[in-house]
Amino acid sequence: MRSLTNSVLGQRNIITPVEYYDGFGAVYNAISVMNSKSACYFKFPKKQNGGGSIWDFAATCFFFEELGLNVSNCAGNNLQLNNANSTFMNEEGVIYATDQILARFILDLSSHHSS
Repeated sequence: MRSLTNSVLGQRNIITPVEYYDGFGAVYNAISVMNSKSACYFKFPKKQNGGGSIWDFAATCFFFEELGLNVSNCAGNNLQLNNANSTFMNEEGVIYATDQILARFILDLSSHHSS
């Protein structure tokens, strides 16, 4: 775990300092977000296969929806959990966030991200 303070996040009314975690799996990351006051987990789209499979995100997506938390792909749409072409989520990415401001911030980052 690393703690970061970022003036950009502060300007966006997002609580700082930010705790940054890496190295865990998709399910653990999503559940950790769900159990936090202000948190997010995201994976930007990429061309290579990987980045978690549909089954890594199906249950946690359901939990987030039932709790009224933010979950979407990196275009702001519902996760496509029924893709006939691939089990991977790499083409659309994922965003899990505890609040709308944080979700919008990550969506904005995603729109500027290139694979």
